[in-house]
Amino acid sequence: MRRKSNKNGQTAEAAFPRTTVLGALYPDRPWDKWKLEDREVREIAAFVHGLSKEHRKKLIWACNHHLHRAWGKMDTSQRIVLVKLLLGLLPESGVIIKNWILAAPILSPAEIHFTLFCHLDQIVTFPQGVGLAAEVPAILRQYLLSVKSTSGNAAWMAADLLGGHWRTSVAAPILLEVAENARHRAARSAAIHGASELLARLSPQKSGAVRLMLCRRAKRDRSADVRAAARVALLISDSGNVVRARTARSL
Repeated sequence: MRRKSNKNGQTAEAAFPRTTVLGALYPDRPWDKWKLEDREVREIAAFVHGLSKEHRKKLIWACNHHLHRAWGKMDTSQRIVLVKLLLGLLPESGVIIKNWILAAPILSPAEIHFTLFCHLDQIVTFPQGVGLAAEVPAILRQYLLSVKSTSGNAAWMAADLLGGHWRTSVAAPILLEVAENARHRAARSAAIHGASELLARLSPQKSGAVRLMLCRRAKRDRSADVRAAARVALLISDSGNVVRARTARSL
């Protein structure tokens, strides 16, 4: 039977050779049957927790190696598996994860950033991830202040991670700073989206600073796209407040 190839003519095993990287290293663990791309990061962390320190080190190296070597030749599910494995292998993989996020774009593609940002919120759900979780806000702040493009929707997802999933008291100052001070339009626009997500989680009494920022960006930002995004965020917030007020009156 002929193996399926991806659009680059590579088999899945060539892009991410589970049989050699995972199966050969750890024959007692049913990697192929476990469907890692469908598992929560905390489940993967529990799955690899029993490996020896040396085996964990080898697995971190293998994941990092294949992300570097074949990121443009693998499909989305393969990228998700590698990223989730790295997250599940915390705390030893922490330096590599930070390097992927903060490295120059040529070394760290936006698609990998996007996948990391999709799953980083899960590291608070298992003990080995708590250490990196404490650093995530500062890492995302540095990333957003330096990001230059909308490639791969990575900046959008970084701001979404803060505004929609992180503690509001931590996320708010970062999103406000990026929206007001980031040099590049992509970063400010992403922060506007994050602020919109944040408003949905804040009570009207605590949303004043965020709304003031959106009003300023809607009027004064040098980018028409950012001004438009801020206006839309305000409209969404206003409509949500109306719905909540009507619901409260009906109770």
